Amino acid sequence: MSGEPLSIRTLIVDEDEAVIKQITDVLSGYKEFDWIETCASGIEAIERIQGQHPNLVFLETELVDMTGFDLMQRIFPVSTPQFVFVTKSKHFAVKAFEYFAFDYLVKPFTPERLHLTLMKVKEDFYNKSGEQLQEKLNALFRYVSESQPAIPEKSTANGSSLLPVKMGGRIYFIREEDVQYIVASGYYIEIYANGKKHLLRQSLRGIIQRLDEKKFLRIHRSVIISLKYLKEITRQGASDFNAKMDDGASFKISKSYKGNVFEQIGIRS
Repeated sequence: MSGEPLSIRTLIVDEDEAVIKQITDVLSGYKEFDWIETCASGIEAIERIQGQHPNLVFLETELVDMTGFDLMQRIFPVSTPQFVFVTKSKHFAVKAFEYFAFDYLVKPFTPERLHLTLMKVKEDFYNKSGEQLQEKLNALFRYVSESQPAIPEKSTANGSSLLPVKMGGRIYFIREEDVQYIVASGYYIEIYANGKKHLLRQSLRGIIQRLDEKKFLRIHRSVIISLKYLKEITRQGASDFNAKMDDGASFKISKSYKGNVFEQIGIRS
């Protein structure tokens, strides 16, 4: 190994206090890991990752409020620390970690096994560029996305569409009429419904095909709105327009979608 001394900021995400102590005790013996914090829930971990930007995250695959994959989906591609996955059992995901050279720990693990993991982490940080680490993470996301079966669409008794959303090992459904607007976010979309935000691995093009075209409008390459929750359209400058929603959110209507928007609401721009 060569180069400048490492400073690896580390976050441990696990509710098992014994595992947290085991990892922190071993980390404390390495000068390279000079900042170590812990948290038990996915929501708290997302806040820590986005706010404090750790380089390395020990991530339990089954958290109290979401899975490790749910967490990764929420931070990707804005935040991309290196992950060491901590799991109770071996399943298809572990094979993915092996294939893409991500390390993992199966509980219970020995201090010797953890030492091997830390040596591998140090090796990666010394010898691999940030671009190479990003490439590995991208490949893992593609593998996991392709390995998960599609969730079928569902309808209520009165025929209203329900949009399936996966969260923490559960699948729940959002009623189409509750959807206020949908915003693209990297490789995912954010569905806003009843004042809450839901993340879904889907493209805007894919989701709009499942929505009632008489009730929803695509106003921008990154935004779909519900006419039910559209409060007003305001002019900004000579030819620009914004769509303002009931909850106060405001979105620009792009020039390429403006004609279709005004045609659908029956007003000339």
